[in-house]
Amino acid sequence: MVLAELHVDAVKVAVLCSLLAVFAFLAFTALKREHGRARGVNHAEILVLVDNTPNPSNPRLLNPWGLSLYVATPSATLLFDTGPSPDALRRNAEALGVNLSRVDCVVLSHGHGDHTGGLEALSCGKVYGPPGTPASITVNDTLELAEGVYALRPLYGPPWETALLVNVEGYGGVLLVGCSHPGVVSLVREASRIARVRLVVGGFHMVGATRRECESVATELSRLGVERVCALHCSGEVMREVLSERGMLLDAHVGSRITVSSNGVRVEEVGSSAGPSAKS
Repeated sequence: MVLAELHVDAVKVAVLCSLLAVFAFLAFTALKREHGRARGVNHAEILVLVDNTPNPSNPRLLNPWGLSLYVATPSATLLFDTGPSPDALRRNAEALGVNLSRVDCVVLSHGHGDHTGGLEALSCGKVYGPPGTPASITVNDTLELAEGVYALRPLYGPPWETALLVNVEGYGGVLLVGCSHPGVVSLVREASRIARVRLVVGGFHMVGATRRECESVATELSRLGVERVCALHCSGEVMREVLSERGMLLDAHVGSRITVSSNGVRVEEVGSSAGPSAKS
């Protein structure tokens, strides 16, 4: 008798737990849908301020080892990483017509000097970054910085590294990565909690990687829904070759402007007569 009652109680508990799990899933799904509608922007522009890949059409631009991306959306203007030095950031910003004093906030992907060294060139008081960065605001979990713009929960490489996601209405997620020390695939998976990532811009940390390793990364990115990639900084030539062969690579370097809207992706050179180099 006692065993029968215990069995009944166990069944009741199991059913209750199942119902709670279903309700939690439905609530999360509804929140995510509402989230996506509320947090999208209708376009985004990403300007490569610092990258170690030279610009053949604009030799005035400095190309030290490092990365800095200027991001403009209807809801915010921000800088993702700052390159290795204040001089490189200032000079390239001036040459490309960017007013650094108008930046709303800075996001540092991780604490390495080739991404944080230009911070002194900025007067912005809001500097976000994961543990180990000279940030004024530590990112420990995903933060919405502005409508449609997110600093993602840091992942450990080492070091701790965050990425920046811009959700563009009618297109999908645009993911900016610094060096991808935790793995670009892991960062895309994290971003996919918010929006399907269709475009990735930044460094892949694949210099010296074998072709087989690069093929594996490209395959997994495609499986996750990534269609196009601007492979900058530490991505490596083999990674670029693999992405190019698969029709995923968008050619970009210092001085490239990447515009994303519901019409797709456009890459063009700022201050060049070359015009758009790619559209998808």
